[in-house]
Amino acid sequence: MQDNIFCIYEANLKDSEWLDKFEENIFSNNRKNIYKNILTSYKDNDYFIFIGFLNRLKIGYIVGRAIHDEFNIYNLAILEQYRNKGFASKLLCYIFEHLSREINSVYVEVRETNFQALSLYRKFGFIEYNIRENYYSFPTENAILMQYKFQSD
Repeated sequence: MQDNIFCIYEANLKDSEWLDKFEENIFSNNRKNIYKNILTSYKDNDYFIFIGFLNRLKIGYIVGRAIHDEFNIYNLAILEQYRNKGFASKLLCYIFEHLSREINSVYVEVRETNFQALSLYRKFGFIEYNIRENYYSFPTENAILMQYKFQSD
């Protein structure tokens, strides 16, 4: 038996409860029960939700939405005990592979004190283009707006 097999699957309606609980544990201001609504009309709302599994255990996810030729990352999170092991990078790469032909730019906003996330996005070539002052609450802090532009062929 092989250990540490990492797989990525597209979320479905059965994953909505896990996604809501996961966000509730990770983010302090989670809106409860939003994923059931999103996944019910998933094919019509341009959302992309992928879950990362390590040895059949759900350890993280990435959520975003395509709007015209842009993609907005809403959340990218990994369970704490699996962070700094490359799983967030794998989820981000997976999204890039799926979107590179349809999307010109990817956007994300990050808490100014989320140094791990800022480092990850910079590693992928995102650039900071603006700051939203006092955007986040609990605690109040700025959001760093970042953009990645796909190279045109």
